[in-house]
Amino acid sequence: MEIFDFAVKMEREGESYYRSLSEKVSHRGYKGILNLLAEEERAHAELIEKVHGGKEPQTLNSPVLKEAVSVFADMKVSLDLPEFSAGEVELYKKALVVEEKSYEFYQRLSNESQDPLARKVFRNLAKEEKKHCFLMESLIAFVAHPKVWVENAEFNHLEEY
Repeated sequence: MEIFDFAVKMEREGESYYRSLSEKVSHRGYKGILNLLAEEERAHAELIEKVHGGKEPQTLNSPVLKEAVSVFADMKVSLDLPEFSAGEVELYKKALVVEEKSYEFYQRLSNESQDPLARKVFRNLAKEEKKHCFLMESLIAFVAHPKVWVENAEFNHLEEY
C-alpha cells in the first residue's frame, strides 16, 4: 500500500474511533471534544489526499485544545463532572497509543520525504498528532480523578500547545 493511502486509511480509522467513543459518553462537553477530534482526523485525511493529488493544502489550525479548555472550565464552574464507566480509561488509553503512533509515523515521514510540500505537511500533521497525544493524556488523567484534576486546574496547560 502506498504511504499516502496508508496515511489516509489511518486518519479515517481515527475518525471512526473517535465517533464511536463519542456515542459511548453522555456528557455533552466530552462528546463535543471527541467529535471535534473525529473532525480533525477527517480534515487530516482530506489534507493528505490533496497533497497526494498535487494540490497545495490549507494549513491546519486545530481548535480542539481551546474547546477542551472551555469544556473543563465549564465543568469547574458548574461542578458538572461526568460519570465514567470502568472501561472508559482503557478506551482513552487505546486512543493515546494510536495518537502516539501517528505522531511517530508523521515525524518519520517528514524526515524521510524528498518532496518539500509533503515534508511540510507531514511535519504539520506530526504537530497536530502531538496535540492529540497531550489532550488524550489529559483526558485519561481527568477520567481517573475528575474532581482533583479540575480543582488543580491542570486543564489550563492545554492552551500552551
